[in-house]
Amino acid sequence: MYRLGLYLTQAAQEQRDDWLFILDHTMKLGQQKCLLILGVTEEQLRTKGYALQHQDVTVLAMEVVTTSTGELVKEQIQKVSEKVGPPLQILSDHGSDLKKGVQLYQTENPTVIYTYDITHKMAALLKAELHTDERWNSFAKQCGQARTSLKQTNLHFLLPPCQRTKARYSNIAPRIEWGEKILAYQQQGDYEQINPTYTLDQQTIQAVEKEVGFNAASSLSVAIKAGKPKTYASQEAFTEAVVALVGDEQIERVKAVIDPAAAQGQRQFEQKLGWVGEYKEDLEIYAQMNQLVMMAEEQVKQNGLNRQSSQAFEDNIASMHLSARTQTLTKKISRYLREEGEQISSEQTLLGTSDVIESIFGKYKYISSESPLRDLGKMLLTIPVLTTELTCELVKTAMETVQALDVDKWADELLGKSSLSKRRMLSAALEAT
Repeated sequence: MYRLGLYLTQAAQEQRDDWLFILDHTMKLGQQKCLLILGVTEEQLRTKGYALQHQDVTVLAMEVVTTSTGELVKEQIQKVSEKVGPPLQILSDHGSDLKKGVQLYQTENPTVIYTYDITHKMAALLKAELHTDERWNSFAKQCGQARTSLKQTNLHFLLPPCQRTKARYSNIAPRIEWGEKILAYQQQGDYEQINPTYTLDQQTIQAVEKEVGFNAASSLSVAIKAGKPKTYASQEAFTEAVVALVGDEQIERVKAVIDPAAAQGQRQFEQKLGWVGEYKEDLEIYAQMNQLVMMAEEQVKQNGLNRQSSQAFEDNIASMHLSARTQTLTKKISRYLREEGEQISSEQTLLGTSDVIESIFGKYKYISSESPLRDLGKMLLTIPVLTTELTCELVKTAMETVQALDVDKWADELLGKSSLSKRRMLSAALEAT
């Protein structure tokens, strides 16, 4: 695979004037990071669509550096441009060094369009809305506490989703959806999955006395005082016991109160997750905010980015009843789509997302997770393989062209000694002494 990856890396690319560059960095252990530049042509976009798959893009460059600055990024873009032709568009996540590097490149190439990837932009907008939101932070904190407290209980199937440590505002939907499901679960009122038993005790009597008066609960109260609290295996058994104590006439008056008060499953639910109900109105707003972001992302990722994107988004949400807060977010999304779209000529539709590079990095990290040490190494050569449709002829040519020694030479020149190699050298030196 390394030999094939090196062959693909060194293969000449077609000189064109409609390349779109997609840029991002990946990091592992140590100081090194890799700038990956992917390419796709405008012609390919028109043919394959805007939701790019791995094999729709080409690896144009993989540059490993210890430190990355805007000047270095600009040089790397310039080097690729000289090899394949100047880009029509560049996409990135607006990391500081990437943003500066592209802007420096634009000063010498002012016709190049620089697009802020919509996924990262939407996450930035949500962060601006939620980062200092006390209600959101309180909800997120209680989700974390609930996740810890419910793990080893019979409520484990209601665990909140795990919170990401990175890119958390790119993934707020799972917690919002969890909160909505908890409220729906509470609304339907069936807690048998938690605990099907019912208990007639003082807590049950107090609930009845509070809601329907002391007289209605007097027979129950006497029964409790006369003996120990009793637990019943099902709602039917509990109802029969209550009828025996209060009679048929009182049961209808008492039942609506006594059943939820005596249900052990409901008690446990309210003790552990009753707090979610306090966020009902907040969750409605957060869900609407997330819906707006998802609608904007889906539109751009499926249909591309152009001068009509802002108006299309506004048309899509015209029938929604937006709160004052979500109206503010709507204006920010529309402004982003308008500003990015105005850079594109009226007859063009270009790329609005760099999701494909994030996906490729994700697969690379999965493959490289088995490495003894997770620093950058020869495993980088798997990235070109991930973006290529393999054929027998291609593999045969690569094996005839590239030897294992070539891979070692490439790694030494680009990466230097790996952490594993340094560790082995240290072990050998210690053994020698």
